[in-house]
Amino acid sequence: MERLGFLGDRVIAGYLKEGSPSFSAVETSVRRNYGTVDREDMLTELLLSYFEKKADGTISEAGKTLTFVHNALDKVGYDPISQLAGYLLSDDPSYITNRENARNIIRRIDRHDLIMELVTSYYEK
Repeated sequence: MERLGFLGDRVIAGYLKEGSPSFSAVETSVRRNYGTVDREDMLTELLLSYFEKKADGTISEAGKTLTFVHNALDKVGYDPISQLAGYLLSDDPSYITNRENARNIIRRIDRHDLIMELVTSYYEK
């Protein structure tokens, strides 16, 4: 299994909050993959947490982009969390709709910055 580029698998697994929606799925993934974490499970957890917390309007440029693209994907009937996770994992722009120019908009922000926005938000109170 390919290792994560932005943080080690075990490090991120240690950050997931017990009782969070995908904690048990990630825990199972860690056991199944000999100590590594399924990246899609982690990103799904981060994305779900992010969009729950960011309803208050305090949001960075990366956050505005994530929210805009999430809404564009939702409007065309895609699962925004799954599509965004696929994009963040692969850097394949075909995961993002062209509707409302969402594909070009998300490509303007470095994926690292998008992931850091998610991770940072995950640990905010």
